[in-house]
Amino acid sequence: MWIHRSYTVFEGFGRTPSNGMIYIVDSTCVVFDTPVTTKTTTRLLDYLTQERGLQVRALVVNHFHEDCMAGIDSFHSRGIVSYSSKATARRAKTEGLTIPQKRLARKTPSR
Repeated sequence: MWIHRSYTVFEGFGRTPSNGMIYIVDSTCVVFDTPVTTKTTTRLLDYLTQERGLQVRALVVNHFHEDCMAGIDSFHSRGIVSYSSKATARRAKTEGLTIPQKRLARKTPSR
């Protein structure tokens, strides 16, 4: 597992980091949350695929803010599927953002 970190400047707070995660198994990976801009997301995807030789299988978006899905279109343009909860997809739609493609299902534990 790796952490990817990008930064945003917020008025009154200054430079603020945002973290995401990359889960790697053999030569494939899943990215959790995008960096805070499309440009940095594209750079991350290029690094993973071109420099590290990894196949990015999916993006998991944890919430609708820019620190989790600003670069979602970069994933979609490369044919990489995106996942989120129903609530995140609903909020993205309300905010006029690109909606993650698939919903994470909540499983009920078997007894």
